[in-house]
Amino acid sequence: NNPGLYLGGNPSLASAGPAPAINDLSAGFYPRAPAGVGPPNTGQYGATCLSGRMQGLNLLGGNSRMPGVGGTASLMTSQPPPSLGHSASSPSMSAQLAAAAAARSRHQQHPAAIDEFAAASFFFDSTGGRVGGSAGLEQQQQQQQQQGKANNGGRLEPPPWYVCAPAGDQSQFSNRGDALTYMEAETRRSLLARAHSLQVRSDPLPGLPQSLLHYSQLTPLENPSQIRRSATLGLPSLCYKAYNARQQQWVLLRRFVGASFQPANEAIAHLDALKEADHPHLAPVRDAFYTQAFGDQSACLVTDFYPGCATMLLVHCSDPMKASSFQLDAAGRLAPQSAKRVPLQSEHVMWNLLLQLASAVRYCHARLNRAVRALGPSKVLVEDKQRLRVNLLGAREILCGIPAADEDESAVAKQQDLVDLGRLLLVLACGTPLALQDLNAAMELVGRSYSKDLASVMHQLLYGVSKSIYDVMPAIGARFFDHLCESQLRVDFLELQLTRQLENGRLLRLISKLSTVCEREMPSEPSWTDSTDRQMLRLFRDFVFHQTDSSGGFPWIDLAHIVSCLQKMDMGSQQRLCLVSRDSQQVMLVTYAEVKQWLDSCCAQLNKLMEAGMRQQAEFYCGTQPQADNPAAAWSEGPPPSAV
Repeated sequence: NNPGLYLGGNPSLASAGPAPAINDLSAGFYPRAPAGVGPPNTGQYGATCLSGRMQGLNLLGGNSRMPGVGGTASLMTSQPPPSLGHSASSPSMSAQLAAAAAARSRHQQHPAAIDEFAAASFFFDSTGGRVGGSAGLEQQQQQQQQQGKANNGGRLEPPPWYVCAPAGDQSQFSNRGDALTYMEAETRRSLLARAHSLQVRSDPLPGLPQSLLHYSQLTPLENPSQIRRSATLGLPSLCYKAYNARQQQWVLLRRFVGASFQPANEAIAHLDALKEADHPHLAPVRDAFYTQAFGDQSACLVTDFYPGCATMLLVHCSDPMKASSFQLDAAGRLAPQSAKRVPLQSEHVMWNLLLQLASAVRYCHARLNRAVRALGPSKVLVEDKQRLRVNLLGAREILCGIPAADEDESAVAKQQDLVDLGRLLLVLACGTPLALQDLNAAMELVGRSYSKDLASVMHQLLYGVSKSIYDVMPAIGARFFDHLCESQLRVDFLELQLTRQLENGRLLRLISKLSTVCEREMPSEPSWTDSTDRQMLRLFRDFVFHQTDSSGGFPWIDLAHIVSCLQKMDMGSQQRLCLVSRDSQQVMLVTYAEVKQWLDSCCAQLNKLMEAGMRQQAEFYCGTQPQADNPAAAWSEGPPPSAV
């Protein structure tokens, strides 16, 4: 009989109730929370929510808009309310007992209204059974008393759908909760740096073409006024970042000034062979063409673009302290006094880099049947500090016109790859290319600083003892398993970071849909905002995002509550929730499935209105009025002259 009581959008909702909770898809979707954490959907919590809803009817004291907090007691069990996951603080035992006594006193003053309200309400226990009416209240009280005795603590097990928040401040929007709910800080910074590298644009430069074939948005990665000659390929070159419109991805375009590939059929054969190259430590050439768009004859080689990468020369061989410590005498030999203070690379890092480089060389020699010809400190890319990629695979063959079928040339080049690998390892160990000026002294320093296995591998490669990359494998031995273990740990770490972000896309779409509908003004339909569905969605938004503490005067932000509500709405859970108007004069008991239905209906209406507006604009600009709903159908015989 109270006009302020409204149970959902369906008048028969109070009598029919929702479908049994055992059919709720959310029962097996969310992880089970620890015992005693968060608001359970059973007896005592249902009574607490009921008493909270009665605050809106002025049947109970308190001014909080949050159900179940503010000192209200359970009318079913005459016990203090449970501590909710989003309450600011739990009241003391004396305050809870006083609140329970006050609730019993108010129950005696308003017995009819409360019994009528309770008789029209339905609750669900943890097993999915429905309990309703005054008889159901007694049954629920007996079940809770039995469960309280079994648990010896009076606490109820939370339902399986509830997503609990960690203890303390971890559920809030605070820095202390980032490690549990957000991506690890270092990984996030690395990904943001890569994204920033992809978005960098340059001002229009004189002589820089806007596009080359299907490559557009050219951005120089080096100073165009200082063209440097490549030490490995012997040609002046510049690097550009470009966008490949065909594959819709960013690529690295390396321009070699004054070069061309002759003959062209050999270059095409190399490109066809490199299409099959797929290795985590290789960056082969994907495309090649020559152009005069820069004002000269230039050959352009295209490779994959890895944002945030740097060359090995810059990462491991640019320390001025290592260069200054590696002093040579007048004869070009390592000075005895400097050999004692040269800081060498750690052996663990050396084995890690050797495994990656040996894997890339083995793939080229065995699978592709070609030589690398690009093992230099300036042609090896370093990603994430220790991830290596051999860059410009196939560039020398394309630029120099080396035949792909020349087996003798290929055998000599493969042997040279092993020597180049040994020289590269020596430069990595000493941290400076100056070590190559005195190989014997540098190897003597390596023999004193590293293990016998590593020094033997470097000696065999450097002096041509190893005739195949497989000769290096016995020395690697069990260290391969250490490298494999580190790789798997890295994969586990990245999967953990991905798991934390798994639901972000879906939750973003839900928030976008909800924000699109709420508080929208429609000049064409003024009554659209005031409809029942939109009002209920606004109240649901307040329930999810505008929680307050027990006093009602301070905001209470609970990330676990927000995520849980959005997830249950997305899957259409039959669980009920209580929506209270801002003036606390109306209480609505609805289900998440009804909220989802209202949201989908409103978004569908907005889409129809948007399509109608687009058709109206098309009719206005085209100067015609198609009779069909679809403008394309009205123009089946061709567009009007004004449209052309």
